[in-house]
Amino acid sequence: MKELVASSLSLEEYSPLNLKIRLHPDRNNNKLTLEGRIQELSMVIPKEIILILKKSRSKKGKPFLKLLGWGYDKKKLNILLGQIERMAKLSCYGHWSQLSVSGIGYRIDFNKQERKLTFKLGYATNQSKSITQGVTARTVSDQTVQIYGLSPERVDTVVSSVKRFRKPDAYKNKGVLVEGSFYLKKDWKKK
Repeated sequence: MKELVASSLSLEEYSPLNLKIRLHPDRNNNKLTLEGRIQELSMVIPKEIILILKKSRSKKGKPFLKLLGWGYDKKKLNILLGQIERMAKLSCYGHWSQLSVSGIGYRIDFNKQERKLTFKLGYATNQSKSITQGVTARTVSDQTVQIYGLSPERVDTVVSSVKRFRKPDAYKNKGVLVEGSFYLKKDWKKK
């Protein structure tokens, strides 16, 4: 006999007051639609799972989403809740990545009319990258740029193609660096 397993996700940070996110569960098509301030995302949910959107009984009445699943273990329900949480963040914030260059004379320029990032990385010629539709960039300083878009795949392809211009040096940490990534710095030879 299959057991009923429950798992819940607190929507306090994604509440309608803070980020204006709306959940539209559709039982007929087994579809959950998240409508955020930037975009609307939908996801197909298995038939064995029941979605319940509730408000807690506390004074503030914070909303939360509860999943009930027959024959599912807690791990699978938590994976599904993680996907819903990522969708909520994407529909409210979008996806962004920050790049910085470190090295003497390294600079980044962004031309809005041509939608082109230009990198001065110590080569004889400047490296440039055209930005695809649906992705925007803005320079924070001469050495940092933020790449932003609604689709994580498009943003990550732009970031990975830009990282190839100058890979981070293991000894000096010079090159194109992505914020949040770990780069191991090697020691020089010891005499």
